[in-house]
Amino acid sequence: MICYLIPYILLNAILFQKSFAYYPLTSRENSSILVDSFDSCMLHKLKIIDISNDKIQASIKSEEIKNNANNLQLTEKFQICQIDTIIKGNLIKYYSNTGDIYANGKVRIISNEYFIAGTEANFNRKNSKGTIKNSMIFLPNESGYAKAKYAYIMDSSKISLKDAIYTGCCDLHPEWYFQSSKLDLNLSKNEGIIKNGIFYFKKVPILYSPYLTFPLKKEKKSGFLFPKYDVISRNDFNLTIPYYLNLSKNYDATLNSRYSRKYGLFFDIEFRYLNDKYQGIIKSNFLIKKHKTINQNYWFYYWQHNQILKNGFYINCNCSDIYDKKCITNMLFNNNHEEELQASYLFQQGQIGKIGKIWNGYVQLFKYFSLEEKDSNDLLFNKIPEFVINGDYNWKGFNTKINVSAVRFVKNTQEKFHAYEGSRFQIYPSISYPIKKLGWSLNPKIGIHHTKYQNSIFNLNDNKSRNIPIISIDNILNFQRETKLLGNKFIQTITPRIFYLYIPYHHQGDFPIYDTTLSDFNFSQAFKENIYLGGWDRIANANHATTSITMRWFDKKTGVERVSLSGLQRFHFNENIHERLNQKILSNFLFVANATLAKSINLTTNSSFNLYERNFIRSLFKIHWSPKNLTNISISYRYRKTLASNLEKYQCKDQQKHISLSFQWPFSEKLYGVGCFDYPFHSKIIHSISDSVKNRSNFKIIESIIGAEYKDKCWIGRVVFHRSFSFKGHSNTALLFQIEFSGLGSLGYDPTDFLTKKIIGYERLNNNISKSKEFVNYFNKMDE
Repeated sequence: MICYLIPYILLNAILFQKSFAYYPLTSRENSSILVDSFDSCMLHKLKIIDISNDKIQASIKSEEIKNNANNLQLTEKFQICQIDTIIKGNLIKYYSNTGDIYANGKVRIISNEYFIAGTEANFNRKNSKGTIKNSMIFLPNESGYAKAKYAYIMDSSKISLKDAIYTGCCDLHPEWYFQSSKLDLNLSKNEGIIKNGIFYFKKVPILYSPYLTFPLKKEKKSGFLFPKYDVISRNDFNLTIPYYLNLSKNYDATLNSRYSRKYGLFFDIEFRYLNDKYQGIIKSNFLIKKHKTINQNYWFYYWQHNQILKNGFYINCNCSDIYDKKCITNMLFNNNHEEELQASYLFQQGQIGKIGKIWNGYVQLFKYFSLEEKDSNDLLFNKIPEFVINGDYNWKGFNTKINVSAVRFVKNTQEKFHAYEGSRFQIYPSISYPIKKLGWSLNPKIGIHHTKYQNSIFNLNDNKSRNIPIISIDNILNFQRETKLLGNKFIQTITPRIFYLYIPYHHQGDFPIYDTTLSDFNFSQAFKENIYLGGWDRIANANHATTSITMRWFDKKTGVERVSLSGLQRFHFNENIHERLNQKILSNFLFVANATLAKSINLTTNSSFNLYERNFIRSLFKIHWSPKNLTNISISYRYRKTLASNLEKYQCKDQQKHISLSFQWPFSEKLYGVGCFDYPFHSKIIHSISDSVKNRSNFKIIESIIGAEYKDKCWIGRVVFHRSFSFKGHSNTALLFQIEFSGLGSLGYDPTDFLTKKIIGYERLNNNISKSKEFVNYFNKMDE
């Protein structure tokens, strides 16, 4: 039996070396307020005696004082004050020759660092040493306290307790606590030490630790954190043991040892640094225990660095890479790499630039790493290197701009005999004359875009160039009036806008496409000069006017926007171009509406309607109801027709229909439910997953989250089930557990950041802890 207990005890000792959260102490200002509050409790008939000497200033306040030589005896209401320490009780004997104080009854010792309550005390006011019987020691601000039969005050910052109980819970009858044979509090070093401690939860012993340390203030401290555990998919289980390193005020690191039943032992490192001029984070994962069927180690790293140099220069670095693509999901899931997990590629970027009043620019290297088994995406070109210069100068009301870029592209493929490289040089000078008046603005603009390519494929050079003028006029009007809506007074604004754009047609079918994709027709793109995103490999011809109108109603009393309506329509004027590009004279009609009803209901709709086919190309309808805190429901419907892959056409090839539901709802005073579901109407819309998943007739929900949160006085419990599909089409299933102890820390994987991103309006539960920070609240509780 002993052979089994020893490893268990040692394991708990390692796991819980640093289990506690931070407990800050009050400042001297709070202590001065506290002294005043105690003074106000004294009767107006108190007698005051000055017992100061050359070293210590002190005084005694009491209703009755008996003076016997060197012995002062105080009864009823008494108080001894010296510098920042107050001693109070029902009966006191003070020996002036030695400085010893004996107190009995309701004994209270208050200092800048702690508040101690007991039944009997012996204290020396000269060396600040003493013993208190049946004591309770309270650490302010976070309501943590300890109690023991005897408390030994070693000096003004050290207290030692025997047979002690410690808890960070605010309740005098805590649901969790540590029971130990010895507890040492070193306030100057911000350290508490528990020896032979047993952790109790609901009066049930859970864990044992022979030696445990924890901080007393809100300051970082090195040590082990609570372990994390979760279940991923059907055949994997993760157990993570984190160790925190407090290197300095601006540097820290977290070392994680993670065991995966499926893949083995991982070692994760997260290093963070922060300064006035730079900041960054480094994350790295290593599989140090090899998989049974694979003879190679896995590794992954991520580095982000931002730094400001002198004279407007700056440096940005964003790099990530992985050794084996097959284990990307398992490497990243439990390490907060959600963006890398959802993407189909990783990248490495290094950039140095300068920001000035007129000129700004940068030079960078940008390299992709595809996570697909084959590099099938033709748009993944590395930029080795890229130079960009932008200029903006205002001269007598004329706004002149120039954009220059030079990029060398290299195809991101490992096939040596199909190398594809190219260079692109672009320069776009423009001049505009913006006019801004009360109620309206006008901005005419003219520019010319020059592009030159030098491409090589199969060792053949292909040089192409083009010069395309771009002319635009942007006109915005603003109207405002007071009106009534449903009997309430509102301020209504109407903002019409007309944007005319002319770009002559230029055949570009034989030009390469490096980093350009077709953009959706929406409100943010409609008033731009190009319908393509990324670079300028394609410049769409244009002879059209884009018109929009936006109406808003603001509550006259509060200024809150209650209703907003926006509509947009584009008119094409060149019929020959319409026939060549399969365009119509009228574009799709865009409509956006938002309404806030009764402070708790919000309605949003966003639609794109084809006037010729009389159907919707894209639509979104969402309703969000939040009647009170920690209570909300959001339902949304999304419909979309996807565009064809050919950039020169405007065809719809498929449909997507989704309905999404997310909620956070209280089932009782302590129990809350959370959930999120994304449901497609039919499986054909799932283009991002593999064919094997497409063909499943029973496949319905592409992402689901369901969980429960239980909130009590001193702890919160969470259970969350999550299932989703990665870019490769494989499903990810995870079961997350967490218990959060107020004032102590959390055990398990924390899903709150994840729930905040997925559930609209999600709020984190807070414990029902008194927000008062003064010791006097404890004093009142003890006196009841």
